Amino acid sequence: MTVRRPVTLAFAGDVHFMKLPGARLASNPDTALGPVAAVLRRADVAMVNLETTVTTRGTPQPKHYTFRAPPTAFRALRAAGVDAATMGNNHGMDDGLVGLRDSLAAAAAARFPVVGIGRDATRAYAPWLVRVRGQRVAILGATQVLEPGLRAAWTAGSSNPGLASASDQARLAAAVRGARRAADTVVVYVHWGRRATPARPACSAGWRTCSRGRGPTSWSAPMRTPCRAAAGSAGPTSPTGSATSTGGTGSQSPTGRPAC
Repeated sequence: MTVRRPVTLAFAGDVHFMKLPGARLASNPDTALGPVAAVLRRADVAMVNLETTVTTRGTPQPKHYTFRAPPTAFRALRAAGVDAATMGNNHGMDDGLVGLRDSLAAAAAARFPVVGIGRDATRAYAPWLVRVRGQRVAILGATQVLEPGLRAAWTAGSSNPGLASASDQARLAAAVRGARRAADTVVVYVHWGRRATPARPACSAGWRTCSRGRGPTSWSAPMRTPCRAAAGSAGPTSPTGSATSTGGTGSQSPTGRPAC
């Protein structure tokens, strides 16, 4: 009989390597994430929202901000204690299909797990599965935040690369149910919201998805007022938080600034 012991999961928000973080990455990837690494390393599983393409090629897409980073980004994440990243966000295809393919190739070369992105919808919605302390943990990534003019081109389809869209709630819920069959705890990491704007409808959809997975849900969003956690479930963290799970539903408490 497998003994399942409590597992600590740590979630951090948006990470990119432009400007100062880029200078740190170029200087020494092993220290690029700075002091937050000490928090992430304490967890059994740590995850971030990697809000950039990992490429030196491609064409910046027609949007206000575009981010890119070299393949050493994955070395920086691993050195900081990060075990996996979601690239399901509004920067996951900042350099188009070339950037997406390069990002996937760089992650594969580094043997670094990424979710929320893939060569087709099946792989974009697929979870990362890991066994920790006798628990089977599944983590999925998706984004509700996509540029209106790029949404169709950036959303993964049956035969085209792209991102896992949280707007397709039926597809995301099906992915959660599938992950639940293979795991004791399911985490859904969703990038959503508008800057400084509460996202009540998204919260309701998020809790429905979470309840289907019977596990923690974590958000990464540009808003300053994340929605509150429902009783008995793991709620949003901002900017860095942890959840302790014994399987099924987890309990969560912030290790950084309070969520609300």
